[in-house]
Amino acid sequence: MEATSDHPGPLALGADPDAPRRARQFLRHQLERLLPADVLDVVLLLGTEVVTNAVRHAAAPILLAVAIDPRTVRIEVADGSRHEPVRRFQGSPFRGRPVAASGRGLHLLDVLAADWGVAVREPGKVVWFTVSRVASAPS
Repeated sequence: MEATSDHPGPLALGADPDAPRRARQFLRHQLERLLPADVLDVVLLLGTEVVTNAVRHAAAPILLAVAIDPRTVRIEVADGSRHEPVRRFQGSPFRGRPVAASGRGLHLLDVLAADWGVAVREPGKVVWFTVSRVASAPS
């Protein structure tokens, strides 16, 4: 993913507990003028989840990148591990279970992202997702 004049290059994050907060600040700063509030909320939630997973389960370096086009925003989180994320629950991690502090990231990607995936790249992998820039209709 290449940087544009509107977006700087990737943000380098350490594998430390502060990384998800820094990632959220970076995403908010880059996207708050460009996205409707409900879309920004989804991007912030999913971005925080993916970075948290990289911090907890992968290896440094962790890089966060943003690409935006007229229809979508794409977030990529690269890390130094080749191990793909593992789904901890079949179905919803929320149904019939007490609220857990972990295990919900892939379910949230399934439900909220337009698309997502994992690509193996040197020296590890990239977990990416896209979200439509169009605000969802009120329910």
